[in-house]
Amino acid sequence: MNNRSQIAQKTSKKRSKSAKTKDSHRIVESYELLDGAVTVIRTTKSGRFWSMSCWLREEGKAYRRSLRTKNLEEAKELARDQYFKLKADIQYGNRIFSKTAEELVKDFIKYKSDEAKSGLITQGRVSTITTSLNRWFLTYVGKKKKLDTLNRHSFEEYYVWRRQKASDVRNATLINERALISSLYKYGISRGFLRHDQMPIFPRLNIKKSQVERRDDFDIQDWEKLYRSFRRWVGKATSNKEEEQRKFIRDFIILSANTGLRFGEMRKLKWRMIEIYKGKEKDKKGQDQVHVKIFVPPDTKTGARSTIGRRGDIFQRIKAYSKHTKKDDWIFADNDTGEQIHKKVYYKLWENLLKECGLHESGKTLTYYSLRHTYITFRLLAGVDAFILSENVGTSIKMLENHYAHIKSDSVKRELTKDMKYDEAGQILLG
Repeated sequence: MNNRSQIAQKTSKKRSKSAKTKDSHRIVESYELLDGAVTVIRTTKSGRFWSMSCWLREEGKAYRRSLRTKNLEEAKELARDQYFKLKADIQYGNRIFSKTAEELVKDFIKYKSDEAKSGLITQGRVSTITTSLNRWFLTYVGKKKKLDTLNRHSFEEYYVWRRQKASDVRNATLINERALISSLYKYGISRGFLRHDQMPIFPRLNIKKSQVERRDDFDIQDWEKLYRSFRRWVGKATSNKEEEQRKFIRDFIILSANTGLRFGEMRKLKWRMIEIYKGKEKDKKGQDQVHVKIFVPPDTKTGARSTIGRRGDIFQRIKAYSKHTKKDDWIFADNDTGEQIHKKVYYKLWENLLKECGLHESGKTLTYYSLRHTYITFRLLAGVDAFILSENVGTSIKMLENHYAHIKSDSVKRELTKDMKYDEAGQILLG
């Protein structure tokens, strides 16, 4: 047999198989019910058994189901009952066709994106949600997993699985992922994609207060090293542009340590959001201390709030070298464009600064968040009421208790402040 004959034979077999498949579903008898809303049918495949078919406009799909009877009148009655049940389920917000996990995530991310456009959350938060759900949730359950096949026990092995994927994953990360998945489920329930009895149960982490993970902060000696290196570090800039950037970053760091604002909150500050005023206290030189009231914008992690901080004079210093000081200008701006200083500049210069002052070999993981952590630590040591502090930094009393319970005794304070010269560097943290 030549190649042409073989190809012709294969094609003939394919056509024969296709025709057989189509013919097996051919309707041989049908009756319309409820003004054509429902059809009772028999096909060549179902033989003498009847099925029902209807179009569900709300979900944009055709519904077909076997009625498991050969009796026509019984089939008509079952078809009517099933149709009314379907419509009742839809009316009560229940879905007939289950979404996939991937479809749920896409809907949820769109919902969160709309919140970001309204200023309820930040676009950065949307990016974090997107990354986490796609990387972990969908990998765990499967993109094509039908939601109606998930049950409340589906996540009982989640923590074990996550640690198999990343052995160094932090408990805090697992807690955040649990909260996000729970939020995803609540969204799905509110839209009728999931049922209340599907809300996932996660295993207990059994974290004791003494085991709560804490981010590293600066002690007095660390801060003195950092602060006293600023002038030298700025002076080592290799261009006018880099010198300008280093000045902005220097003052960003000082203000972060004096206000407790988060990294994202600091970057979003505009001149109209600050109010500088003189405090009643005097510094060691006998001059009035300059404080600042900051109106944190709503599109940040915990929303709008007002924060009181020290070193308001630093804002005055920024105005002296910034080219963008109108009310709606960014405080930490690129002098050439007026846009926010890019995150890459912050991270690059932070690493450079830590090397300059020798803290890159301290054994600590010091980040911009460490400045906020340092502020909270030393405000508690200074005797500030925990409730007032929690309101000021935009966190809960419970978080302060869990993460800062170790800051209690005078012995801790003495250890942190021993042999410290009470100069400007020290005043920033303890004044």
